[in-house]
Amino acid sequence: MKRLLLFLFFFSFAFHVSANAIDSLKTDNDVLKFALKVDSDLTYKGRPLVKIVPTDTLLKLLKCNDVARQRGVKTWQKVDFNQDGLSDLLVTLKMPGNFYVFAVIDKGDGRFKMFRLSWGFGNNCQLAWPVKVVHKQMLVFYSRTSYVQGKGSDGQWKSITELKADTLIYLYNGFIEYNAKVKNYAIKSISINSRPTAWSGPKYTANILADGKATYHGAGLNLKTDILLVQFQRIN
Repeated sequence: MKRLLLFLFFFSFAFHVSANAIDSLKTDNDVLKFALKVDSDLTYKGRPLVKIVPTDTLLKLLKCNDVARQRGVKTWQKVDFNQDGLSDLLVTLKMPGNFYVFAVIDKGDGRFKMFRLSWGFGNNCQLAWPVKVVHKQMLVFYSRTSYVQGKGSDGQWKSITELKADTLIYLYNGFIEYNAKVKNYAIKSISINSRPTAWSGPKYTANILADGKATYHGAGLNLKTDILLVQFQRIN
């Protein structure tokens, strides 16, 4: 009987530790240490490349803090994005010059995967908040981004600002834009072109055909013209 009780105790303890890796996070510092442990790219030679600030400080520094306050944005929140009963994490970390949004998914068995939802220059206006749509847990990613569109008729570089609010759902091991009415399209090809910028950067065009073949033409930053073969997997 005594051995049975000891076994049940250690089993319960091990399950508790495994199931509460994110649930056990209590402070900003706990969250930062956890994020650094999950993603080694957030450190360089043992030094952290990111910082975490309290929610009240975050709301002061964000340029779109009016939206952040209205939506109840916090520095970090525990959310079950894949609805498997395990807590996931939505966190905003400070990097040099900007704030970036990350999501950490608990894959079970002590495995975690971090997703960086913010990319590029966001003018200190990239934020996210959890939302439920048709009883499914999702998140809204909001950004205000300025970029150089090109030269105008006067020869001067022109910039524009984009405001975007995308509803994202966790599917197929990643966050994708939620589509309430999925349609089956007979796609013949997909073309991608880089937009011009005021600074030196890669310029490329890519074309992907329905049969899985793709062509890629790159220029700048020592990119070469390549022919790529791509395999498509149909997801029903």
